[in-house]
Order: sequence, then C-alpha cells, then structure tokens
Amino acid sequence: MLVNIINTAPILLEKKLLDPKSIVNGDLEIYDISSKNRNIKVIQKNGVSLLVKQPLETTAYFSEHIKNEARFYSLIKTDPTFSSLRDILPNVLDFDKKNNILVTQFIDDAKSLDRISSKLLKGQISQQAAIMGKLISKIHHSFYGLTENPKLSFLPKTFPQTTVHIMRPGPSIFVELSPGSMSLLKFIQENPDLANLLENLDKDWKVQTLIHGDMKKNNVLVYREKNNHGKNHTQNKPAMKIIDWEYISLGDPAWDIGAIFHDFLIYSLYYLPDNIKLDSPRLDAYTERLMKKLRMESRTFWYFYLKNVNLSKMEEEELLKRSLKYCIAHLVQSAFNSLDNSSTLSNKAIYITQFSIHILKNMDDIVSALLKKRISKKQ
Repeated sequence: MLVNIINTAPILLEKKLLDPKSIVNGDLEIYDISSKNRNIKVIQKNGVSLLVKQPLETTAYFSEHIKNEARFYSLIKTDPTFSSLRDILPNVLDFDKKNNILVTQFIDDAKSLDRISSKLLKGQISQQAAIMGKLISKIHHSFYGLTENPKLSFLPKTFPQTTVHIMRPGPSIFVELSPGSMSLLKFIQENPDLANLLENLDKDWKVQTLIHGDMKKNNVLVYREKNNHGKNHTQNKPAMKIIDWEYISLGDPAWDIGAIFHDFLIYSLYYLPDNIKLDSPRLDAYTERLMKKLRMESRTFWYFYLKNVNLSKMEEEELLKRSLKYCIAHLVQSAFNSLDNSSTLSNKAIYITQFSIHILKNMDDIVSALLKKRISKKQ
C-alpha cells in the first residue's frame, strides 16, 4: 500500500491518529510534500499535526533505511539509557512495518535552521555553526563506547555508499552515470591526489559512535514550545529537533562533521552559474572568500563540538583531518549530483571539484587554524 493525499486520512483514522471531528468540521488539511521520500503533511487545526513518511522506492535497501529510523526513534522514546536525546528527536506516533509507513508529530511553526530569521537567532551564521556543534557533539558523546551494545545491533557499520564507489567503477557505471558525470569522473582521475583520496576514503573509516548520516542545517528544525492554550512561549529559547534519520548507522563521527563543513559551503557553490568562467580573476577572489567562510564557521562549530567531547590533541587532529577528507567527498558527490541527466560537464561542477582539490592542498593549514579553537566573540 502506497500513501497519497487520498488514502492518508482513512489510514490515520484506522490507526486512531486522526480525530474524526477534524474532518467533519473542515479542520483538516493534507499536503503532499514528497521529495526523496513520500511525505504527506497532515494539519489538524485543533489537534496534533502529523507527518506520514514512506520510501519512494519499495526495494529492500530503502525499506531498511526507514525501518532503522523507526526503530531508533522507538529506542530513544522507551529506553531510559538514551533519555537525554528525547527532546531533540521527532515524536514517533506509529510505524506500520508491513507497509513501511512512519508517522511522527509535525510541528506546525517549525523552520529549518538554514531558513530561520535573525529574530530567532542573533548573529545568525555564527549561531548556526554553534548550534550544530552542540547538537552533533551531544549525539556523538551519548553513544561513544556503545557500538557493540546489543540494543544497537540493528544499525549498519559499513562505509556509506558515496563517491568512493564511483571511483571503483564496474560495468554498471555506464548505465548509472550521465555523460556529464562520466566526464567529471575522467577529470577527477586526471588529478591523482584527489583520485587517490577518494579511492582510499573507506580505509580510514572508524566505527566509534552513532552517526546521523545526512547531517545538515536543513535537517534541524527550530520552533517555539507552545503553552496549554496552543500559543507560543515567546519568552522561551527556541526548541530544536533533528529529523530525517533514515541514514543512521554506527560509524565515524568525522562523517557527520565533514557533512556540516560541506553544508557551510555548498549553498554558495550551488548559486554559481553553470557556465561560470573558470579563468576569471574574480573566481580566485571568490575561492579565498569561501576558504575564509569555511575557516570561520568550522572554527565556531569545532569550539562548541569539543565542549561535550573529550579528545587528546592527537585524536583531535586525526578527527579533523578525517572530517575534511569526508567534506571533500561530500563536495565531489555534490558535483556529481549537479550533473544528473546532464549530457555535458558544467564549469560549475568543475569548479566545485577544483575547490575540493584546494581544500586538500591546504588541509594542514586549515587543521592548524581550527586547532587554535578561537572564536571572534563569546557566543
């Protein structure tokens, strides 16, 4: 059974998750907001709003992802060992194992962290980096040393399916990649330092803690808690939820950190035109601005990440280097993603890849700057 805006209400009524009065009184609104999953938003004006989620594809691979997400939510909700994370996870209401339908509470007034206004956060950019540092360190710290815990045995420990698999192509690569992506693969192979890093990326993989697997500001919701009358507590600090845990696993914390470093950069890179002139002097200045942005936001993130995680200097340096390597992998993957169904290699994809090479060449300097753990002002 596949959910849609027509059958969602009957499904929720059968599960007793929907108040029949909301239908009779016309207080029910249902929207299809599907993206990488089927997502149906159900707004009850006088009740709890819901998000109904189901994989777009019915293969075992995608079904397993949402099953892991549901099991994780249930574990956090019921096991007192992990109670400290309940306030930052979605409130799960039901999971239909047969049809892979996950129902969680939808927070009406929530906005993703990358879209909130300065009214909610002062010093928006630096605050976003600080918030991500605190949230991710809270998750990682809570599960350090628990990777062999039987309660977490349902989670995979393998390296994520990413660019490293593109760098070890099989016969299917000619079907899976567009002509533009094939040209990008050739461009990478002509840059041995980058190609070598991507080909050996999984060799540094360390299974140390629980990781989100798709960490970005868009997966952090910010909202105001409501009082008993359904009104926002305007005096309270914003509350937060981390959503979309379908890629959860036991793995390397550097994967999540590298994803955030990538997130600090990717919007600026995606806004570049596809036909950007690669020989423009202005592009060199843009590269330096992006490097400055990476150093500044990552430094703030790192400062707050370390508040919950105790690392030796050597461990800190190793984690940072792995994080930057995974950041490079995320950037290269974004370059490939920009070429889906493309017949030609765009200059933007080339520049994103060249910027990845720039990070690789300057990795020691970036790590040195981050290890100083300085921030421009007290947060």
